[in-house]
Amino acid sequence: MNEIIIIIALTLAGEAIGEGVEGQRAVASVIWNRAKGDIHKLKEVCKAPAQFTCWSDGKNLEALKGAVGWDECLTIAKAMVNGEFEPMTEATHFYDVSIAPPYWATGMEVTEFIGDFIMLKENK
Repeated sequence: MNEIIIIIALTLAGEAIGEGVEGQRAVASVIWNRAKGDIHKLKEVCKAPAQFTCWSDGKNLEALKGAVGWDECLTIAKAMVNGEFEPMTEATHFYDVSIAPPYWATGMEVTEFIGDFIMLKENK
């Protein structure tokens, strides 16, 4: 399978596998919005240093393959790579409601709450 699809799916799973399809689509929307819809930048966005904790917290992402929700992550990733994805939010960032607002969220606009995620975008 295409390496880019796997990287996107692992990012979605690592960040939102327990959030169901809506949470996975929300994270996919953040990736899409950061890439400005350019499918050639999706891998770069996912693997950018210190952007998605699933890549920096030592989580065994490979163990998520085959987990409940993995197929949905793959389906969303394929749609993104095929240019068939429609973002559900304008957000470019998110964090879990269970944590204190991160330093980087200061000055950002909350766009909505999706599942356990607070969705944000930069104020312009």
